[in-house]
Parts: sequence; structure tokens; C-alpha cells
Amino acid sequence: MCAMIWSERTPSVTCLAWHPDGTLFAAGHEDGCLTFWSLEDPDKPLLVRTIEREDVNVTDVESLFDAGALDSGARQQGGSAGAGGGSEREPVFKIAWSSFPDQAGLKTILASQGTPGAGEPLTNATIEYAERGETVLVVLGGCIVGAPSAIHVLQMPAFVQPMAPVGGHPSNGQGLTLGQRNGLRDSLAVTGITTYPTATPAEDFLLVPRSSPYYNLWHDPIAIVIFLTPDPSLPPVQAPHGERSVDAWEFPPQRSDVAPEDTGRKKFRTVEDEVHGVLPMTAAPMSPQYRGGRSLSAVASPGGTPNSGWKLPWSPPPAASPNPLLYTASGVPLRTHPPRPFRLPSLFWTGRTNVLGCEIYPLDNVVFTRLISWAIAQGDDAEKPRLPGLSGGTAVPDLASPNAPEPSVIKMESYRVLATFSADGCVR
Repeated sequence: MCAMIWSERTPSVTCLAWHPDGTLFAAGHEDGCLTFWSLEDPDKPLLVRTIEREDVNVTDVESLFDAGALDSGARQQGGSAGAGGGSEREPVFKIAWSSFPDQAGLKTILASQGTPGAGEPLTNATIEYAERGETVLVVLGGCIVGAPSAIHVLQMPAFVQPMAPVGGHPSNGQGLTLGQRNGLRDSLAVTGITTYPTATPAEDFLLVPRSSPYYNLWHDPIAIVIFLTPDPSLPPVQAPHGERSVDAWEFPPQRSDVAPEDTGRKKFRTVEDEVHGVLPMTAAPMSPQYRGGRSLSAVASPGGTPNSGWKLPWSPPPAASPNPLLYTASGVPLRTHPPRPFRLPSLFWTGRTNVLGCEIYPLDNVVFTRLISWAIAQGDDAEKPRLPGLSGGTAVPDLASPNAPEPSVIKMESYRVLATFSADGCVR
């Protein structure tokens, strides 16, 4: 046991993801941990964490108790949990580090809203992340074995390169001072965690970008498609039906304003800290209008002149806001809701939505008109809107082939709907 505690852990790397600014990267490991590295310090990670806790590589009294190296009866009641949690974790299988449009890009997208080439409309969540310069890290895996299946999204603050302290010294010979190191750690402090639950363990995920195919499809994503393992609770289905399922969700999730209460971060002072007077830095709350050293109002003006009056096109007047917390820094009204699932086109009918059979039913004009009028009226507010950028097939009358009926005859025929029944027992 003692040999295991005092031995340096070197778990295998399973996946990598670069921070959007290109100076940091995250690595997923076989033991379920995430490590964060700076290019200027290749010998020591900036941070080692699990999904829930930071600094799990630092051994303290609590972690020794959890490892069984000390008498557990001597621990005072009410103490915090150990750094590693003392539970086996699944490997981190995949990570993706997503950024959002900068201020110039955000203004361009806003200006195009309502035009034919606008693409998918901006969501409040995207605007908030873009205004603050925040990023999100999507993590597949890393959960405690036996915990509910889910994909986690870690909300990261805006990256600001810290200033080197006066008289600071390189901590490792690579030009990274202790003050810079602690500042980078503060840039990696998770400020919120969102969970995308899955019915079965996820095998993979795909982020659907708004427009850019670059940055590994991770920049400005508008949806996440999750590929799931077969569900053992469903009845076995013979080929050619598929067993695996596909889920689709709105992305990014609404950002969180409630930071984790106990991150597990260790803030020890080293001998070098004492000698050189360098104190560990703590994360300072950033102004929502501050990013990269310039305010939003200064960036909004073409010449860089502060223009505090700049607002988004649909911004209400400040006096009309009954509650400032319900609006972004630019005045965009917010709607707080959990991530919305998307309806997938028929191309993805598999697993739980596997179509086992179907029937076609004729409907008279009155019933069909009532049906489509409700669908049109509720289309934008549906609980599960369609996955952006993808749609199912469309059936149209054949009027071109030699055996096609006369248009006048087609007009006399009743409308038809296709009803399917699936492996999960639902009729659609």
C-alpha cells in the first residue's frame, strides 16, 4: 500500500484536446483523470483533476485516510472527502474543447440574423459564452464505475495570460514563473458542470458546428449527437435493424452562474514561495464585459473607442428590465432551461427508435388540416425541435413518370400519414 501511495502515477494517455488559443492542452487518461499542460512547462502539468475535483494528484492527510494508509478512526467527523474519491473510474475516452465567436464574429452573425444566409439563429447560451470569452470542455468517460451514464460539459473561464510578478523567477527553467503558473491554473478553474444524461453508456459524440468545418468541428457548436451502446432492456431485434441508439441535444448548454462549492483545489505554499514572496493566486471574478484585456464596449466600436451604448439588435432599454440578472451584459433577455433534446431525421432511426413496422392511414381534409395547422403553430416551441442542419425525407406525388396519374385525379385523393411502431414500444 505504501509503495502505491508514494509511487508516481503514470496512467496512459487516451485522448488530447487543445485549448482554442493553442497554448494549453488537456489530456484524458486511462484512470479517469484529466491533466492540463502549458507548452512552456513540459515537465509538470498545471492541473490534474477528475470531473468533480481538482488536484487529485496531491497527497494530503485526507487522501491518505481514503487510501487506508492511516487509521480511519482517527479522522474527525465531518471532514471533506478525499481528493481522489477512493472509487474506480472509467477511462476518459474522448474530450473536445470548444470556443465561441469573438466579438467581431458575434457582431457579424447578429447582423446576418433574418437574412437567407443567416444559418441557425443564435441562442442565449452562445451569446453569453461569446460575450465572456469562455470555453467548454466536453468529456466522454471519467465517471465513477456504476454511476449513471452521462456526458459532462465543464465550463471554463476566459483565458487571460497573467502578468509576471515583479522579481519573479522561473520555476522550472522554461520561462514560466510561479505567478504565471498559478494564473494559468485559475484560467482552468471549472465554474460550472452540465450533464447530458444517456439511457445507456455513450460510445462517441459529435459536435455539429454552426458553419466552420475547421477546428476539428469544435468551434461554435450548435448541437451534440451522442452515439449509445445497445439497450439490454429492449427486446432483441434481428438484422437488418440496428441495436445502437443515437441521441441529439441542443448545444451549448445554458451557462452556470453557480460555481462548485468544493473543488478540492490544494493551495500549498512551497519553499520557493516563501523565499521569493510569491503567493498562490486565486481566481478573481471577471467582469462579464471583459475579455482578453479589452472591454466589450471598446471592442464594439470600429476605432476601439469605448462605446457603452452599443447594444444587440433586440436589446430592451435598460429601464425596461425588471431584473438585471435576467439579461446578459449586452441586454439580451435570458431564458433558463435544461438542454433540449432534438428530434432526429429518419436516417437515424435505430436502437430505441428502431422502426419495426409501419402503417399508412388516409385522413380526410378536415382532419389533416387540423393536424398540420397544430404542427406549424407548435413547430418552433416543440419540446423536441429538429436537429439543426438535418431533416428527414419528403414524399411528393410522382407527376413525371409515364404511369403517373393525372393531377386532377391526385387532387381528389385523401391525404395519408405514415405511422411507425418502434422497439421502445412507442408509436410515432
